[in-house]
Amino acid sequence: MLSIAKFGAKLAIVGGAVYVTVNNSVWDKSDYANNAISKVKEALPETTEMLKDLPSKSSLADKWNYGVERVFDTLANSSTSYECVKNKVNDLISTNQSNKS
Repeated sequence: MLSIAKFGAKLAIVGGAVYVTVNNSVWDKSDYANNAISKVKEALPETTEMLKDLPSKSSLADKWNYGVERVFDTLANSSTSYECVKNKVNDLISTNQSNKS
């Protein structure tokens, strides 16, 4: 019963956060999001320092793009890597079999 209450509380928090952000048009144009951030700064002045510590959009985009490039490079080179590993395993198996004979 307690786990249901915990789940309900978490769901209420997430639902409330989504409701508030949708009502304040945070997910619409960037002008609306900037307006919402200004309202938060007015209501909670201590958040100004926290908001300064957030990374910029460009640095986040650069990190995201780097991650995507690494994934696709790995996928593109995986066939040659698997071929190399397969050959090494075959060589190891044949060497072990010849040593047992």
